[in-house]
Amino acid sequence: MNKKYETFKEKESDTFYRIRALRDFGNVKTGDVGGYIENESNLSHEGDCWVFDNAEVYGNAQVFGNAQVYGNARVHGDAQVYDNARVYDNAWVYDNAWVYDNAEVFGYALVFGNAWIYENAQVSGYAEVYGNAWVHGDTHVSGDVSERYSTEVSEQNNETTTNTDTMTIAVQNGTIKLDDLLALIEQYKLKVHLSFN
Repeated sequence: MNKKYETFKEKESDTFYRIRALRDFGNVKTGDVGGYIENESNLSHEGDCWVFDNAEVYGNAQVFGNAQVYGNARVHGDAQVYDNARVYDNAWVYDNAWVYDNAEVFGYALVFGNAWIYENAQVSGYAEVYGNAWVHGDTHVSGDVSERYSTEVSEQNNETTTNTDTMTIAVQNGTIKLDDLLALIEQYKLKVHLSFN
């Protein structure tokens, strides 16, 4: 394996190592200084993955494939960011969460627990996605929405069904007023399946 970066400490008291590219790959040039990792298991030497700016990847978290973490983003715990996924701005991905395919997590979004964000999904703003939630398809979760249950947010056929365990809400034009959604979740204390078409 041909290493693509080296690590160094800016100050001896630093907890994390800064990274410096040893060769050109993707949008990174030899000598470019990247973000911070705790150890080399956090960032693969293969593919075009990279940690930029002041972003930090630590714990048992892994960034690999062509994934990018940048801005002031944090990836930690046992989280994985891979394929062509992006985590940036002030977003955090942690615990056992996975972000992959072409998914993006940005703004002040938090993705944690066992949540999966994949395909072309986006999580942004102050959204929190956690528990066993899946966000996928071309779905964009934004604002102050919190996926608190075993929730799957995806593109599927329009349907609305209600029983004592599950409520499926079909949104025709890809938007729903977040206050209305949160009110439904709170009112019925149900697992919610959102279908955006």
